[in-house]
Amino acid sequence: MRRKSNTPAYFVILELLDPDINALLAGLRHAFDCPAGGSGIHITLRGPYYNYNKITKEDISGFERTLSQDPITIQGIDMFQNETENIVYIGAHSNSLRQVWWKPDFPFKDFGFHPHISLHKTPDLAFARTISDFLRKEDIKLTCNDFRLTTYMSKQQNLFPADSPPQGKCFRRLSDLGVVHSDILHRATKLVEKYRTEFSSNEDRDPGTSIDDPARPMHRLTLPG
Repeated sequence: MRRKSNTPAYFVILELLDPDINALLAGLRHAFDCPAGGSGIHITLRGPYYNYNKITKEDISGFERTLSQDPITIQGIDMFQNETENIVYIGAHSNSLRQVWWKPDFPFKDFGFHPHISLHKTPDLAFARTISDFLRKEDIKLTCNDFRLTTYMSKQQNLFPADSPPQGKCFRRLSDLGVVHSDILHRATKLVEKYRTEFSSNEDRDPGTSIDDPARPMHRLTLPG
């Protein structure tokens, strides 16, 4: 269905409710100065719809029943590019996700299947690579059983409360289990500070290249933003 210029688009998103996982991922976003734009920790599952009445309560309930059959594993750092930004993300995996996935603007045959949670967006490719390399070394693997589906309208400003900068104790359960290091947010913040210092001392550097390895090619994925 072709969108009229002033017609709002609606999406079905999966909102993570585990407080420790939210604290960790929101904390990383904050440490990386990710412009969240009011967006909380979520996975976009379906849309766009251009008629709100096409999203029924019965459909939402059915999707939730399907998704409740499996936990969601949050694992795997990668990057993709859109027209203006490099996006660093962590993947989301579940046997049930594909059963409810519907993105007509991004068909499987052309774009594949890549559910994800964006952690940082930047026009600076070297900065995106720096963040991606840091997160890969952390080898984060989370399991979430607590989530719900929410309807979101494009340009909606109050989808979630604004992310606050959580302290390490907010995800203590994860650090106690050895899933993440308790100082990860501190080290992420220091990484950004170091990068900015190095960037300011390399003013002639092309932001499309990496300080550490300027010849390393970008792994480009064409995914929805």
